[in-house]
Amino acid sequence: MSFVRHRRSIGAALLSLVIGTQAVAAEAPARLATGPDNSIAHRTAGPGLQRALRQAHPLVLEPAPSAQQALQGVLSGRNAAAFVQRDLYEDLVSKSPDAVKDIEYYPGLPACLLTFVRKDTWPSFGELVMAAQRQRVVVDAGLPGSHADVSAGLLRGALPALERLELENRGGARALGRLLNGDADAMMVPSHELTPGDLLHKALSDGLVNILPVAMPELGAAVERQRLPYRDRTVVFETGAGAPGEHRLTTLCTNLGVVVDTRRGPEFSEAVARAVMSGALEWQPSVVWETVGMIWQTTVALVSRVVSIGCRLLVEFGLPPLCQAPPPPTAVAGLPFPAGPLVATGARRENLFSGD
Repeated sequence: MSFVRHRRSIGAALLSLVIGTQAVAAEAPARLATGPDNSIAHRTAGPGLQRALRQAHPLVLEPAPSAQQALQGVLSGRNAAAFVQRDLYEDLVSKSPDAVKDIEYYPGLPACLLTFVRKDTWPSFGELVMAAQRQRVVVDAGLPGSHADVSAGLLRGALPALERLELENRGGARALGRLLNGDADAMMVPSHELTPGDLLHKALSDGLVNILPVAMPELGAAVERQRLPYRDRTVVFETGAGAPGEHRLTTLCTNLGVVVDTRRGPEFSEAVARAVMSGALEWQPSVVWETVGMIWQTTVALVSRVVSIGCRLLVEFGLPPLCQAPPPPTAVAGLPFPAGPLVATGARRENLFSGD
């Protein structure tokens, strides 16, 4: 009898262990494939979505240099979600409609196509394309499978003139180095892969490169004719505090959204959709500095009030004033609020460098 009870105890313990293991597995954080580790998608949009879901659906952020690999990760079930441009998603829908039966796409931030060239070289994207008819023109489109690579491929398919451009797939510092050295003529970068302080941003601030909008009449007509998911959008280039001013340009834009594996259950999909549409991708860590600024202003105001009362009491008691009440604070200077030099305008203004 004791042997039977012992076996039952062991069986109950094993069952409890299995159930406990399943519960831990169910509560394990889901993987969110973001983008390159120095991009807005990874530094701002990813943490914003992670913050919005942290209570019910914790997320683990994974950098994803290849957009196609990030999407494949969701299709295979390895990733619960991934940041994907709408052009890549719709291309998959058109080519493999059965492959997307278990995923959903929720639109988020604007993803504007930008071309960077050396200063004083090409005045427009159209002239860059036309020059390829008579000479070799090299354009870097980022790493293979990146959003820039996917967009470049789709646009080349829409407009045969773009096929004359010789594409490279280096991306990052290698592409910028070849551009500045004259080995490449241009590099194409989506707006959400730009961040303040990176090498490309520094080259832009130092006046070494210029931004060309990806825009020409023939390309716009081809995109509209083939119903590709691009539209013209106004972008504002702010030259920054050192050289105040701004320049407006119009370029082709698509959307950076979130692809979700619906096999994880409707609760997860609903939570992600609600967070994205509520602006979670626009969250920015600079809100911490805003809080610091408010605390600092409150502290300065309190000290100013105390000093003012002390000085007034000295005067009332007939003593010579030993202090002078400072004026109330009107602004906080010197706090490192990030200010990006590129803003997309549409239904709302969005800072493409810092997520404002």
